[in-house]
Amino acid sequence: MTEQEKQELKQEIIAQIQSESQDVTELARVQTLDGINTLPALRGTELVIVPVSLLGSPARTAATAAMAAKELAETAAATAGTAAENANEKAGLAQTAASQATEVLEAMERSHCRRIYRYFADDVFTETGLMRADGSVSTSSAYLHTVPMSVAGVERFMLHVKLVADTATSFFPIVVWLDDDNNVVGYVNCTAGEVDYELVPPLGATLAVFNALRTFVVQTDKIVCHADIVSATPFAHRIYLSPEGSDENDGLSKGNPVQTLRRANTLLAPDGELVMLAGDYYNLPLDLSNYGRLTGSGRVRIISCYRVTAATAMSGYTRVMSATIDNPPVRGTYLWQHDVADAATAIAPDEVHPVQEGATHRLPSTRIYPAASIAEIEESADVLKWYVSGTTLYFSIAAGTDLATHPVVIPRRTVAASEGGSIEVRNVRFLYSGLLLGGMHGMLENVSVGMTNAAGAVRYDGTTDFLMRRCEAFGCSNDGFNGHGTSAAPSDIVLEDCWAHDNSDDGESCHEHCAVTSRGGLYEYNGNGCTPASGGRASYYGVTARKNLPGHAWTGSTREGTGFSAQGAATSGAQTAMLCQGCHATGNSTGIRTTLTTGTIAVECTSVDNAADYGGNVVIVENVYSTLQRQKTRYAAHGADYDTLTGTWRMHKVGNDYLVTGLSAADMEVICAGVDINGAGSLFGALGSPYAGKTNRRIYTYTGIHSKFFPLIANSMANGNKSLEVFYSPYHASGLLCVSNLSAGFANCSALRVVKYLDVSRVTNYAGFGNAFLNCGNLEECYLKGFDAQKDIRTGHETDGTLDFSKSPKLTRESLVFIVENAGTAYEKNLRIPSGIYTAWNADEEASPTWQEFTEMCVSKKISIHLA
Repeated sequence: MTEQEKQELKQEIIAQIQSESQDVTELARVQTLDGINTLPALRGTELVIVPVSLLGSPARTAATAAMAAKELAETAAATAGTAAENANEKAGLAQTAASQATEVLEAMERSHCRRIYRYFADDVFTETGLMRADGSVSTSSAYLHTVPMSVAGVERFMLHVKLVADTATSFFPIVVWLDDDNNVVGYVNCTAGEVDYELVPPLGATLAVFNALRTFVVQTDKIVCHADIVSATPFAHRIYLSPEGSDENDGLSKGNPVQTLRRANTLLAPDGELVMLAGDYYNLPLDLSNYGRLTGSGRVRIISCYRVTAATAMSGYTRVMSATIDNPPVRGTYLWQHDVADAATAIAPDEVHPVQEGATHRLPSTRIYPAASIAEIEESADVLKWYVSGTTLYFSIAAGTDLATHPVVIPRRTVAASEGGSIEVRNVRFLYSGLLLGGMHGMLENVSVGMTNAAGAVRYDGTTDFLMRRCEAFGCSNDGFNGHGTSAAPSDIVLEDCWAHDNSDDGESCHEHCAVTSRGGLYEYNGNGCTPASGGRASYYGVTARKNLPGHAWTGSTREGTGFSAQGAATSGAQTAMLCQGCHATGNSTGIRTTLTTGTIAVECTSVDNAADYGGNVVIVENVYSTLQRQKTRYAAHGADYDTLTGTWRMHKVGNDYLVTGLSAADMEVICAGVDINGAGSLFGALGSPYAGKTNRRIYTYTGIHSKFFPLIANSMANGNKSLEVFYSPYHASGLLCVSNLSAGFANCSALRVVKYLDVSRVTNYAGFGNAFLNCGNLEECYLKGFDAQKDIRTGHETDGTLDFSKSPKLTRESLVFIVENAGTAYEKNLRIPSGIYTAWNADEEASPTWQEFTEMCVSKKISIHLA
């Protein structure tokens, strides 16, 4: 068959198929592909058969693509998560870095910013009148103002001051801000009364003028100003200052010191050390609150005064000079001639003391006393004097001296501690200005303060945890060391080897809410030596007080002249109290005294060559004092001295023991004199006793009291009109020791109420011991230690130990328990008590111990109970 024929046959078959084929709509419709293997399909115009399996290929391709997309998505998500974590981590690091950067920045800012404290007084308020808001100045003498002060680098001032009265209705600027040309750029008006101000310099201000009320400046020590200073460089921890320095220096070494305190303060860190190189520093506005340490290197003197360096000799007088001054002194105060040693204070060879450190005179400058007239200056040949009229000062000076070298000085205040804090000051002398330590902590070492008009050369108000070692307080118009406190801000200081002298009142005096501990040291030539007063509490160890007298020119006749004196009741807080141990008082009007009924104790002290060695109700323990010379003692040969001034017996040492022996009934009448039935009085040191009263009679011993004493006591009390507490000693925790025997002891002593504490463990003769407390009908408390039987030293036979309280119905159970608990166990003993005590005790179901428990205690101590 030819090719043509083949083609024709093919077309014919196709035509036949087409003619017999069904329409698509005529085909059977199926719901699934189950059993179907192929499907017809057109590829162009050509009809083809399609395997069913090919229908899944797009889906599989799509699925494959989807899976690939999924994997890509998961990979992208993982990458994104990692990126997020990395981003978060980097954000955290960035935050941390930012915080650290902020901290560093703040630290840098802190290192460049500090608060500088300054004590404002007459050293800055030098101009009369006040500056008004327009910059003009009034001429009213009621006000003072400062010269224009730089505010460079100052963010704000905080000033405590007073300008007008509490009831004022008219107000003036407390500060006027100026520019470089002294033009006013702002001001802040005051408010009524004494106020704290916060003052921020306005834009354009470079200078400030502060106003104050004159009377406030003159009378107060509270004017303080705090300035927040911003520095261009970090602060140093040590800055060197010298009168020969330069403020162009960095102050970081001895070779490059600065010259002014203002410059030093702007360079020094708040807790830094200011090292002052040798020299005299005049009128330094020193506020200790600015420093952690203040150290003198070499001979450093801070001299605060107005100086009179030239004067005219008064016509018609041989001793009087006159000068016109801007700052007249306050009447009644002292002036000084600088660096002319006061001839009246030359130290005698027999008065040289280690704390004086080689000084030849107590006062390095000569005191000039106030006079009532010019004529008095002329008439005074033994001391220098001064008088003021308006702004004219009249005075005398030491012969052979000149004012150019040795000026007359008027003390002024330039030193303070305005904000408390911690400070250590070493090797500095403060002349003519007091040292205020209010609210401070820390120490002064080898610091000298003196020749000032103040309540105290060194003043510690609310000062705690403070040590003053080898310090000197001298030449003050009041006290040398002076302290006060409150319940909220008490004072607590320690003095070691200090020297207080030539002060008009006390060498050292603590007052309300103050506690002082003083070890060693010398207090001499004051009005009084050491004087805790009005609630002050002081303990003195090894302190010497000498020649404190009312007759010194600088003390006046009103001073008491005491070496050690506790005086004045407290208005609040703890009561005034004083302990002197191992102290020495000599050459005073009174060596050791008190004006109080209790709280003053002298232990192992020496009080000699005073007009009176002791005064008042001083508890005396093993002291040596001249008023108790043997010829003044009735029975000194027997080992006891009786001070008729204080009504106090003291023991002499007899052999190797301290005993009272050989006292007669007459002695006992002296001891018990003034003791009445109401309990006003005590025997054997009833310190703190409820029976102690206005007429205390005390006896102290160290080791024992002889048995011969007891019948004498009983004899003196037999008439029943004495009420005594016996044998209470605050110095011996175990009580007093009875030696030898008690004999009949206190038999028939109907007034005896208390015996505590008596140690009878050394009693060697129990003959009569059972009657020691017989017929003591009012005995309430009896605390005996060491009750036991012994062998009779006369016969060598064992004797029964017996305590007979059968006639003492008031005896407490506590006393009986104490006696049994503290009894010995060597021998059999007997205890006789009233049956009434047994009946009440046995019936008391809540008793502790119970009667049964008490009897068991007695059995364990070999004590038999007998009821009467």
